[in-house]
Amino acid sequence: MLETKGVRFRSTQGPTLYWPFVEIQTFDLLAPRRMVLEGYENRGWRRRSGEQRFRFDLASPVPPAVAAELAHQVGKPVRNGDPDPWAPSFASIAARHPRHSGHSGGSNGTLRFREDGIDYVAQAYGEARSWRWTDIETLANPDPYHLRVAGYRETFDFELKQPLGRDLFDRLWDRVYARDLNVLPATGGTQP
Repeated sequence: MLETKGVRFRSTQGPTLYWPFVEIQTFDLLAPRRMVLEGYENRGWRRRSGEQRFRFDLASPVPPAVAAELAHQVGKPVRNGDPDPWAPSFASIAARHPRHSGHSGGSNGTLRFREDGIDYVAQAYGEARSWRWTDIETLANPDPYHLRVAGYRETFDFELKQPLGRDLFDRLWDRVYARDLNVLPATGGTQP
């Protein structure tokens, strides 16, 4: 359950668990009814120290809007496999994701470019993704028919079914690399 300051899981058999957002290192939501949450809590001196992972099999799927809000509240890179196919976008391109470690055959879907990030909407199990702009480390477009989205948690290489125009790629590039720059648009003319 998403709360104002954290996440609470109520189990039918075990204890209730709670994490403030600041204590959540990351989460994976790669299946509609399964969430893996990783916290900063140490496991004790007898066990391996560091992150503690919890897997939750949920009674109902996490709605895409809730997944997006959780990613926003956690604020750190996550793997969100639950994009909202109806969220507004400024552009979209049909694409194929041919390879991904652990999966064979790839998937067909649509890349949707939003004000908040990039979604890959696909029907294939475990293939859909949603990246916030802050989750993307690098973006590459080696030719008009390929796009690489390298997030902090994983990288996807896409074959595009239609060319990605230079203007659109420049807009995406600005979202990833120029978001924290304080640069005025060029107005022409010469420098003194």
